[in-house]
Amino acid sequence: MTNIIANVVTVDNSKPSYKVFTGQDSDGRVKLHLHVSGQMTNPKERATNAYYPNQQTQIIDGKDGETKVVTIFQEHGWFTSEAIFRQICLNQPVPLRQTEQESFEEWRSAVLSAASNDKAHWTSHWM
Repeated sequence: MTNIIANVVTVDNSKPSYKVFTGQDSDGRVKLHLHVSGQMTNPKERATNAYYPNQQTQIIDGKDGETKVVTIFQEHGWFTSEAIFRQICLNQPVPLRQTEQESFEEWRSAVLSAASNDKAHWTSHWM
């Protein structure tokens, strides 16, 4: 049996899974998010771990557990470990591209490829 509660999925006798999505938060930057907390009062407000490649510093920037208004652009799947997802994000190099968007898209593709290859923690099935 599957239970879905506010973007966190649990399958009987298993770890919770967190929604992975691309979205833009109130600072205007597009980021890759892991939804880590339940529904907030504002339906667009979410507590997420959010990551993006910073071209200026050449590092992956991220904030864990920050609550913001987030507009979801694309849902990618579910991941069961916050710590492993964080490591996957931080271990991908910042692509050297002309635009910030191109850099983000290439980095996100590498993250999602690595995450989806981790069969113990990833599912793309919408339960």
